[in-house]
This record gives sequence, structure tokens and C-alpha cells, in this order.
Amino acid sequence: MVVAGGMVFVGTNNESLRDPKITGDKGIVMAFRESDGQFMWQMVHDKLAAGRVNDWPYQGVASSPVVEGNKLYYVSNRAVLFCVDIEGFRDKENDGPVTDEKLIGMNDADVIWAFDMMEEVGVMQHNMANSSPVVFENLILISTSNGQDESHVNIPSPRAPSCPRRSTPRVRPSP
Repeated sequence: MVVAGGMVFVGTNNESLRDPKITGDKGIVMAFRESDGQFMWQMVHDKLAAGRVNDWPYQGVASSPVVEGNKLYYVSNRAVLFCVDIEGFRDKENDGPVTDEKLIGMNDADVIWAFDMMEEVGVMQHNMANSSPVVFENLILISTSNGQDESHVNIPSPRAPSCPRRSTPRVRPSP
């Protein structure tokens, strides 16, 4: 959880439904107004198809988000680093370059950009993604993982970045 800009941002799961149309086990980031706790918006993430080896049931989003200006950065349960507008779609703008969100109502998040660590750099999370981004100057720093499979013997992605070093990918926020 983080409190910034008059808002409270929480990573959770979908056990306490905010939108009855969105059901089942999901990763969720919710935003509330700090002054009175009013629900503002949520971002919904489906579970990974691989199941508990990558995305343990009912754990949701375990990343602590960070706010920089009007942007919220967090890692989803799917190992995707997201940058979202802290206002969601309540400002009636669809910030980009991502402009094809499926959910675009007043209670939905507005994605600015996303970086899929599993797809882009071969990260293999074991049970869950729990990296919390850090902002340093013009960089967003995240830790990755190089987890084992369910047998706890094999490392399916041995060349994936898994520790701080020069080759660890860096994502720069959009200007």
C-alpha cells in the first residue's frame, strides 16, 4: 500500500468484489480517495494460465506501488511492470501510448505503458511476482526473478536476469 497525492493505492485480490461483473481469482490494484476512503478505480489482472507455479491462488498483486507525479508504477501478479495514471479514467482522458484498455469506465485504471518481464526478458517467477518498483532519477528499477518449476529442481529460464547487474533490463518512464 502507498499513500500519495491524496490517494491510497492497494495491491490485493478479487475476493471482495468491487465490480460484480468481474468474478473469480484475479490480481487487483485499487485506488481510494485518502480523505474519505471513497473507491476511485481498480486495475484487474487475470491469473497466469500456468497456475500456482507462477501465480499462487488468491494472492493477487503483491507489489507495493510507487507514485511519481501523476503516475503509479507497480508489478502485477503476471510479472508486468505497469505505469498507470493515478486518476484512472475519472479525468476522462486515455493517456498513452497504451490506448486499447478493455475496461474504460469511471472505476477503471488508465494504463500509460506496460513492460511484460516474462515475455520481454524471459523472467520466470516462482509462485508469484512480488517486486516493488523504485524510482531513481529518470529510471524505474525493479527486481526480477529466475524461479524454479513446481518440482523445485529445474530452472526453466536460466538465462533470465535475476540479480542486479549491468545486463538487468531498465525501463525508462515516458516523458
